[in-house]
Amino acid sequence: MLNKFSLVLFLIVLFTSSAFSQKLILQYDSAVQVNEGSVVRIGATMIKGSDSIKTKGLLKGNFSWRKFKVEVRGGSFIRGKVIVSKNQKELKNFSVEVKVTLKKDASVSALLRIPFLYSEFKEIDYTPKFFLPDGSWNLFPKPTCHSPHAGKSGQDGYDAANRDVYLDIIHDTVAKRSLIQIRIVQFESSTIDTFITDHLCHVSIIADGNDARSGWNGSDAKDKAADEVQKDCPCEAGNGGDGGNGGNGAEIRVIYNIALSDQIACLKISNKGGKAGSGGSAGRMVNNYVSVDTFFCNTKVARNGKNGVNGKDGPPVSFIRK
Repeated sequence: MLNKFSLVLFLIVLFTSSAFSQKLILQYDSAVQVNEGSVVRIGATMIKGSDSIKTKGLLKGNFSWRKFKVEVRGGSFIRGKVIVSKNQKELKNFSVEVKVTLKKDASVSALLRIPFLYSEFKEIDYTPKFFLPDGSWNLFPKPTCHSPHAGKSGQDGYDAANRDVYLDIIHDTVAKRSLIQIRIVQFESSTIDTFITDHLCHVSIIADGNDARSGWNGSDAKDKAADEVQKDCPCEAGNGGDGGNGGNGAEIRVIYNIALSDQIACLKISNKGGKAGSGGSAGRMVNNYVSVDTFFCNTKVARNGKNGVNGKDGPPVSFIRK
């Protein structure tokens, strides 16, 4: 049983502990459309008794973020901003979770959950790509009078890989909402990509054939100096290279949950063939002059390269209900 002195001391300790207890409140910029790759400002308010201090940035305070340890699941943190990961494997529970802890007192900590809206338009592009340039022979050694260069043929476009698209409804139990999971499986490699959206009207899937490259230009006939001129010099120009053929569009099958029947017509899918490359231009002929006399080389007219053929469109998209 407490005596009067012990009771007074107990009340003083209780009052002091309560008066100096600290609480941390976190918030984020709700004006931001939070999706994969978004940058979201956050703020922290630390309450101590009747006083409060706010962090710099979003809350326009003067308390430095250096005072806190910030851990982000599904992203990273720098100077008051959370950068949401673009990697689906790092994102859990349809949100990013941020844990903020005061460095001087680990008991002062708070957790912030930033939910994704998934309302941003998604363009999922599987069109093959390569980075070989169109061009001409000007990067190569200058041809001699007897060795014209024909232009290199343009590269054919790549065919797009065939894919199955699976559409299912999943549930965000924390935010109490339904979302749509999109799983895209490549036929040949079984590679799986996963995306989340709130409506199929916000999704476009592209699996077009790759555009071909144009043929390279042929080399010009050599412009000889006066002392090099010979009447029998062929002075030939190079033929233009042929354009490449476009790649073919993919075969796409869509397997969807029957509950999405009212949205399926909204899903945008493209599987067109790639464009053909244009033929390269023939090299130019060159006349040569000596003093006042003009000598025309024994010329052979070069031809332009042939245009390639456009790729074929993929077959009509198949829609399968389950």
